[in-house]
Amino acid sequence: MLVLLTSCANPLNQATYDRYFAQGREALHKGDLQVAEMAYYRALVNARVGHLGPAAEGASAYNLGLVKRSLCKPHEAEDLLRHALQLEETAPQPNSELMSKRLLELARLHYDRGQYSDTVNLIGRWLPVSAELGVEKSYPVDQADILEHYANALHKVGRADEAKKAEVHAKSLRSGEDAAAKQRSMKDDYFYPPEKFIWKEVTRIPVGKDPTGVAVGAGAVWVALMEENSVIRIDPKELQTIGQSILVGKQPSGVAITEDSLWVANMGEATVSRVALQTGKVLATIPVGNGPRQITAGAGAIWVSNFDDGTVSKIDPRLNQVVTTVKIGEHAKGLVIEDGILWVATNTSIVRVDLTSNQLVGKPINMENIQGIDFGGGAVWAADLQAAVLNRIDARTSQVVAQIPVSRRPSVVLVRKEIVWVTNYSDHTVSRIDTHTNKVIGKPIRVGIGPVFFAFGDHTLWVASRCSESLSRINVEALGPP
Repeated sequence: MLVLLTSCANPLNQATYDRYFAQGREALHKGDLQVAEMAYYRALVNARVGHLGPAAEGASAYNLGLVKRSLCKPHEAEDLLRHALQLEETAPQPNSELMSKRLLELARLHYDRGQYSDTVNLIGRWLPVSAELGVEKSYPVDQADILEHYANALHKVGRADEAKKAEVHAKSLRSGEDAAAKQRSMKDDYFYPPEKFIWKEVTRIPVGKDPTGVAVGAGAVWVALMEENSVIRIDPKELQTIGQSILVGKQPSGVAITEDSLWVANMGEATVSRVALQTGKVLATIPVGNGPRQITAGAGAIWVSNFDDGTVSKIDPRLNQVVTTVKIGEHAKGLVIEDGILWVATNTSIVRVDLTSNQLVGKPINMENIQGIDFGGGAVWAADLQAAVLNRIDARTSQVVAQIPVSRRPSVVLVRKEIVWVTNYSDHTVSRIDTHTNKVIGKPIRVGIGPVFFAFGDHTLWVASRCSESLSRINVEALGPP
């Protein structure tokens, strides 16, 4: 790419840089992240090759870092944001406002990944910069938000006394006469305003690259790491990895737990790995259809949705082999079993499979953009990615009886104790819905970036977030009653 750019007929000058930078800003505003990524990359190359100075290079590196973070590339994002910060720190006349932005974006990136020591260090460096800028006086509510996250990170690293001081300071800023009268007015929400999100009841644990499936069993939380072709075990009390990672097939995705085994759908090689819960050893590798995505256990079998084939594979756990393949007709995704029926979400509908005959029954329920489904309260709950709603489908009539607005790009659904939980991929949150009232309960819960699968265990919800490479632990009891 660099060779191509430097061999262009047009000189790499300020005008070229400005054009690419403007293209990046416009694409980012439209939400076209891939175009924004390329535009800011080209601006950065122009800044370097054209010797446009640290200000131009820092601005393009910073904006490219923000885009990389949104594209689930946290390591590249961190490198770019740190480079932008270094350029500003070493400038002949550092700009405190730019320094503030770079420090806070880096702090948020580390906070989202559960890297609390780095978060503490970066916010600690930001505090004197904020004092120089007069943030506390001009934006007391914003300062309080940041201090509360600073306090939370300090608690996570065992610095309780400092955390309490930060909490007291934040409380005084919120209760001040000026704070009540002023709107939050910093340009960016670097952290999570308490009036918008629940976040204090969440602890993030770094887990590895591209976490996807999550399951709880045998005293551990099991997490599939798609990019590392492995599964890890997390101690739910110590929040530390147990033993070595377990190599499974290529691109593990969904996981399911039975009495003695973890079953892992390997999307990249059309297999399912069976892992012994007690030893962590792979007991069998079972060929299934192409593109296995999600997996569930029920009716004495393991059921796998094969996205590319548009099929569902039925595995007999006694034989460790597929005994039936059901043709769904479209890309198969989410699965749930209830009362002898397997419900399967596809790109354009939800279909039903009779578990006795292994045949499709009834008419497809036409519904596009469905990713995950679950059953509860006499209904199937299906999240619509594009419309940002949760559909309630009456299991007897197959009719949609309610559509509940949630947040952006809802994907995976889990029903427990008359509450529906939904991961909102683009808002990095989890929503709760009351099955009796069909209404959202409270505020969204802020987790890591790009939440996908989740699982329950001992009054705790565990959420895997792909883009922040973290597992979020939500203390359900601390959330209080619905």
